[in-house]
Amino acid sequence: FIQAVFSSIFYFASVPIYTGWLMVGYTTIYTMLPVFSLILDEDVTEDLVLQFPELYSELQKGRALSIKVFLVWVWMAVY
Repeated sequence: FIQAVFSSIFYFASVPIYTGWLMVGYTTIYTMLPVFSLILDEDVTEDLVLQFPELYSELQKGRALSIKVFLVWVWMAVY
């Protein structure tokens, strides 16, 4: 969207608003962030679970991981 506005302001010249290396760096960092979030993720300690049992109440009732929820996530991934 920003590129279209930029082009329309400058009479639709074929001048990119971002240089190639900036776009490569952006996409590299943007795709690395989910991997780092998985690596740096920490589990909840057993003491904390016993202190706050409502953290797992949805899992114990079976609502968080049903077939319907799974198929919705598959549909969202494909679509």
